[in-house]
Amino acid sequence: MYENKVTRLIINNCITIRNDKNEICISNVELMKLYNERKKFIENKKSKVKILDKINIGLYLVECKNCEKEFVKKQYNYNQLPKICDECCNIFNKCILCNSEINLGCFFCLECLDTFRWKLETLLNTMLEGHIKQGIKIKGLNNPSKKDDVKDKISLGLIKYHNSNIRLLYENVFINTGYSFKYKNSIGETFRSTYEVKVSEYLISKKIKYKTEVPILMKNNRYKIVDFVINNNIFIEVTGYANKSWKEQFNMKINELRKSCNNIIIIISTKDKFNELFKNISNENVFIEELYNLDKLDKTISLANNIIRSNEILCPENEVIINV
Repeated sequence: MYENKVTRLIINNCITIRNDKNEICISNVELMKLYNERKKFIENKKSKVKILDKINIGLYLVECKNCEKEFVKKQYNYNQLPKICDECCNIFNKCILCNSEINLGCFFCLECLDTFRWKLETLLNTMLEGHIKQGIKIKGLNNPSKKDDVKDKISLGLIKYHNSNIRLLYENVFINTGYSFKYKNSIGETFRSTYEVKVSEYLISKKIKYKTEVPILMKNNRYKIVDFVINNNIFIEVTGYANKSWKEQFNMKINELRKSCNNIIIIISTKDKFNELFKNISNENVFIEELYNLDKLDKTISLANNIIRSNEILCPENEVIINV
């Protein structure tokens, strides 16, 4: 990018970009070559990502659609993996003519477009009117998306969309992440852990109907995924409660569920985690069962149903989430 004042001219039918230190002349042939290269890059950027290997959870080996080099990228949602490597992006996020920075996927900066519009449109045989706004790169607080009213409109639009497409939200945001649903139970359902498989097998053996991986809308307009839901009002959460981050996220999830509704929550974990669970999670409307001793789980579910029926009679104003 030029640091000094840039002058844009047409000399001998060639586009000339000049500053205090340098001068570049671009002929019609060279311009067409640069334009076609950028056009190919944009088409490649819109194509489907080519994943060569999954190295770890959220870590992928990807082939660049432009230079065909391999690169590693960390991204938990593989639908958002880049198709182009960073090196190619750094090359193609500059104006074809003056090399100034523009939005990735554009051809010319606004200044070059204004100066050479008639020549470019004639030579390229295309209208560039719609390209003006695309070529402007607005940074920082000047970006319209940073304004509070625009943020509110975007948020409301997303909430409205996701409320009407809850299953699509679940599939795109949750299932299509680095998590692998590779464990199966006896009826072919897939789960993320053997713990969940064990619980599902017990519910099947007791002929208790359930739904799995259910997205629940909270009062803060966010969704939480519940492992098992019974009768649309009993939530079962299975956890290994293994490390600090896992514990914090699980505690936050349970607290958010309890703030948003009066549903009974049954937590299933290993016995050595009981003390921590009792310490960190309030026992109001919460039961804790042992993973390797599920004999009493059906009685706990029956008790939870009785509590819910009693609450419906005594406290009909209590909110029970049934949007499943």
